This record gives sequence, structure tokens and C-alpha cells, in this order.
Amino acid sequence: MNLEKQLTKIISETLGVEEEKISLDSDFYTDLNASKLELVDLILACQQKLNINLSEEAINEIKTVADLLKLFEEGTDEI
Repeated sequence: MNLEKQLTKIISETLGVEEEKISLDSDFYTDLNASKLELVDLILACQQKLNINLSEEAINEIKTVADLLKLFEEGTDEI
């Protein structure tokens, strides 16, 4: 399973959104109706399942699914 599919599955499970409604352009706040706390929970779940850590600064920059995917693809602690 590629990283995008894994991420979509984790987002779906964590936020309770159908996978079909999640795209790279989906904004966590406006499209997926996530709160800041839910986004933090999602990022923690992703970090645990994908074994990649993100810095707090990077987490604050995430707005869309593509933003999050890019950070995990880079596998870095920096944005």
C-alpha cells in the first residue's frame, strides 16, 4: 500500500470521513471539518503508524492532505 493510500485510510479512521471524500486537495478545516485538536490527534496517529516524526513547526503549517503527505514523504523533522 502506498503512502497516499495509507494516509487516506488513517485520515478516514481518525476523522470519521469516507475515504472517497478525501483527496490531496482536501483542506482539513473546511473540507473535512477537523478541529485543531482533531488534526493533532490525526498527526499523532500518522506518526505512530508510519513511524515518522514531525516537528511542531511543521505540524502548524499543515492545511491540506497534500501538505501532510509531502511532510511524510520527506520523512523529515523540518518543513
